[in-house]
Amino acid sequence: MKRQKPDSALDAVLPGGSPAPPRKRGGFAQTLDVLRGRDFRILETGMVLSMAAMQMNIISRTWLAYHISGSALALGIVAMGRGLPQLFISPLAGVAADRFDKRKLLMTTQSGMAFLALINAVLVH
Repeated sequence: MKRQKPDSALDAVLPGGSPAPPRKRGGFAQTLDVLRGRDFRILETGMVLSMAAMQMNIISRTWLAYHISGSALALGIVAMGRGLPQLFISPLAGVAADRFDKRKLLMTTQSGMAFLALINAVLVH
């Protein structure tokens, strides 16, 4: 016979028949409870690595523009060239996220970003 999971903390009893004491966790330890889930750990690790790569991309592009031209204006233009599309396309991306399948949309956008990174690497090389 399968053992059923208790409905509440009050239903959980120790082998001696006394009620189990409630778990007292709070603060930072409670925040880290979400990392017990395997899928969430994979998602979080992927998001951290993706964000780190994006930040490195921002720094390397502006550094390359400054290194090649020696001009702070070129550095600003490259930074603006990345910022303005984010500013104006973000509302459209929100509409797309609401209307289309999120998995397919993510796959498409991530593939597009990988393709643009490859083109960027070829051009720099």
